[in-house]
Amino acid sequence: MALRWRDVGYLAAAGRVPWADGDDEIEPRHIAIWQKHPEAVFTVVVGSVFNSRKVYILGGWSEPSDERSGRH
Repeated sequence: MALRWRDVGYLAAAGRVPWADGDDEIEPRHIAIWQKHPEAVFTVVVGSVFNSRKVYILGGWSEPSDERSGRH
């Protein structure tokens, strides 16, 4: 799965955001990357399950024009 800044409404602050069938945990460092690289795409993985809802975490990121996908 992949997540872009626009997918979370250009979120300005870290926190949990409803996404897919759970919540996505957005950290300050993710916001900082998106501010510098607005088209960055993060990989998304299930981090845990809390109260029957999945908590997704962001992994590595790349830019659509980055031919070396996943280098970050």
